[in-house]
Amino acid sequence: MHYLRYRVFRRRLEWPVSNFSCMEHDQFDTEDAVYIVHIDEKDNVDACTRLLPTTKPNLLADVYPHLVDGEVPKADDIWETTRFCADYETAPANITGLLVAAMLEYGIQLGLRHYVSVSDIRIEPLLRRAGWNPQRLGEPQPTGTDTAAAEIFEVSEDALAKVRMRSKIPKQLLNDTPIYHLAPVYSDLRAAA
Repeated sequence: MHYLRYRVFRRRLEWPVSNFSCMEHDQFDTEDAVYIVHIDEKDNVDACTRLLPTTKPNLLADVYPHLVDGEVPKADDIWETTRFCADYETAPANITGLLVAAMLEYGIQLGLRHYVSVSDIRIEPLLRRAGWNPQRLGEPQPTGTDTAAAEIFEVSEDALAKVRMRSKIPKQLLNDTPIYHLAPVYSDLRAAA
């Protein structure tokens, strides 16, 4: 997962992110983080995202609060999603929808109302095509390598149904095992692809 992030964020997008031995990581990769990953048939991670409670340190509140008009959302039922990435050469064609659907399933299980994010605005059309519509929390601003925006996304059964329909995902992706947030969780979407 950290190698994929290195390839996407450091090499392809040329973000000035920290890395060690070709593994991208930052100060928000903590025990509070939950990761959703997609693993291909060769056991390689070809897509992932990181989820964090907004009540803990997070990228939007601690690094990019100026992207939000007003107060940065912070509540037990609002989590942040960042480091959303995929290897679009090897991942399934509907990988954006797969990641979003898994995030929505996880969020519904936790009782979340929203996810927030700091994103390169180039990802917004991909999310809309998958059926998930970001609402901007402020005006996009240049970040040095791209243009980013703070966004908020609905977490609901309706949002999940729309993503499943648009992305042609016929079934639940995450199993019914209760989620205990004790340590980083790597959700394997291999069976869903």
